[in-house]
Amino acid sequence: MQKRNSLQSRRDQVRGQIKAVAQRLFAEGGLAGVTTRDIIGAAGYRNTTLINYYFGSKAGLIAELIADVVTALERDRHARLDALEAAGGPRTMREILEILATPVAGGGAATDEDFDYTARFFNTIVVNHRDMLLQVMGAATDSGTRRCLAHLRRMMPQLPGPLMRQRLNFMLLFLTAGLSWREAASEQPQTWPHLWGEVSTWSCMLDAAEAMLSHLPSSATLADGSAAHPSN
Repeated sequence: MQKRNSLQSRRDQVRGQIKAVAQRLFAEGGLAGVTTRDIIGAAGYRNTTLINYYFGSKAGLIAELIADVVTALERDRHARLDALEAAGGPRTMREILEILATPVAGGGAATDEDFDYTARFFNTIVVNHRDMLLQVMGAATDSGTRRCLAHLRRMMPQLPGPLMRQRLNFMLLFLTAGLSWREAASEQPQTWPHLWGEVSTWSCMLDAAEAMLSHLPSSATLADGSAAHPSN
């Protein structure tokens, strides 16, 4: 039994090392620009069949990384919403946006000192590989995010359905990209010091996200929307 547990522990360790290295390389170089040989070499191994052994394929490894991120995000969002609702909230958009803007790393909510490559990896998936994200979402649903969006809808101005969906999607993309930029800047503090070096940056970013949702649409946007979705 002890030998079996030791073997399983070793397997878990190898899997974890491969996943951590792969997430970093994918975040830095994109999915297509990273080979299985790159991952195995950076993880300190020589056997290039390890990825097939543990994950079935490179695609299987990517799918597991996506599922890990989505599961951690949704778990964190559910827990924080549960706490807000138990206290009679949420009462403001800001409370929800703070949940959506919480970086997640290592299977849980991250602190400023705990950033890894999760945000950059996830941003790459959202922007360039949405098809993969949607496939994985069948197993790891986005129910926590949907709960957040439901609260935001009731706090937003009354907008035509297509405009409301666009606003919410723009906001999510903005926060996803912002988390990715902030994570990258944490490794290179000299980059854009007047943006990420300011104490007010994070709060200002949330202000911008809230403005995206609360600002009334312009007459031009309403006219374009009416043309695209005529009442008749």
